[in-house]
Amino acid sequence: MGQPPLQPQRGSIDPAVPGKLCQVGWDLYHQGRFEEAEDQFGRVLQVDPCFGPGHFGLGEIARDLRHYEKARELYRQALQHRPTLEPARLALEDVERYLHAMEQEQPYLGPILAAHQTHPERLRLMRRVLQDWCLAHPNQTCRILEVGSWAGGSALLWAEVLSEVHGGNGEIFCVDPWRGYFEMDHHRSRHYRVMRDALETGAIFQLFLHNVRTSGYQQIIVPLRGTSRQVFPCLADERFQLVFIDGSHFYEDALFDIDQARRLVADGGLICGDDLELQAHECDLDHARAYHDHDYVADPGSGTHFHPGVTLAVHELLGEVSCWHGFWAMGRRGAGWEQVSC
Repeated sequence: MGQPPLQPQRGSIDPAVPGKLCQVGWDLYHQGRFEEAEDQFGRVLQVDPCFGPGHFGLGEIARDLRHYEKARELYRQALQHRPTLEPARLALEDVERYLHAMEQEQPYLGPILAAHQTHPERLRLMRRVLQDWCLAHPNQTCRILEVGSWAGGSALLWAEVLSEVHGGNGEIFCVDPWRGYFEMDHHRSRHYRVMRDALETGAIFQLFLHNVRTSGYQQIIVPLRGTSRQVFPCLADERFQLVFIDGSHFYEDALFDIDQARRLVADGGLICGDDLELQAHECDLDHARAYHDHDYVADPGSGTHFHPGVTLAVHELLGEVSCWHGFWAMGRRGAGWEQVSC
């Protein structure tokens, strides 16, 4: 009979070896080479089954592949062997919150699937702008059109405000293709990889539907699945009281969306949008024009990262707008546009 395999003794392991092997695994992981990374983390655990970062690496791969129960168990194993591994603790909390929301039929807008897309301060400002409009127009139906809905965070916010201060008198129409709209050649970070996979698998659209259903706002939130170029031309002039633009940030797309929004907003209504980190007077405009076909770049003068397509489109069609922490807005008054307070 063969002898059982020898189990490594922790005292006999060079402490540097698992760490070096693990770094190779992380390099492969960040390149999106999950199978090779999984094999490498497996080798780490063959050398030292109690090496917490090895379990954590396998957990990250499982999470990115949407095997959330498996990821939860691997994070727990990582913390069992290394209780001070803070990234594993945070990742475990993220996965547990997501699984709890799914099990309890609750909305989920956390980091899984990059479901949280808007900074909390911008959400506060968005709420305030709509609240002010509703209070100024208490008897008017508020039809909201948004382009770029992702997991539904902004749509749920609009619905909450309409319910709280406007008697639910309104509708939210969500325009989003819920399919890939950026090239990974320009976006190599984990965030964009997660977004791409969420789109390609349909997972983010399913989460949007889940969030709308479990929020209780399915009667007033209407998904219009398609690009703005497909949907906007079918919509009537001056039909909406608020148009929120958070779709593609490339110049030609942003220009189209804002131009159409000017047609679609009724007198007294609002155009607003996200991700205007710098206005034209705050950046090197020549540099922005040179990089108009890029999503996100650094301004050479200030060093601030911004979306040049959004900056240029807003500047050319609306001029200087009201803007707070990247959230911008303008009000329609007759045939013109004016800044708004918040």
